[in-house]
Amino acid sequence: MVGGEAATLEAARPALDPFSGLAVHVGGPGMGQVVKLCTNLVSAAQMLATAEATVMAERAGVDLAQLHEVLTHATGDCVAVRTRPPAPDR
Repeated sequence: MVGGEAATLEAARPALDPFSGLAVHVGGPGMGQVVKLCTNLVSAAQMLATAEATVMAERAGVDLAQLHEVLTHATGDCVAVRTRPPAPDR
């Protein structure tokens, strides 16, 4: 997510592309920060939901490895489940 002049991003692409997975021009100055805050909000919501679901499952006696297997193959799959899994050995 990049804010600023589109032409500036295009000029910088040769330097950015080798190490960035994706550079998207999202508007004028400051818009990159707004989009970054939006992605942070979504990520935080995923982490909170993963933590709450893990606590609920654990208190109910669910095997956390099985929970992880189900979540990663169902609608609960998300980056938080895959990077901060509820099962300690995942």
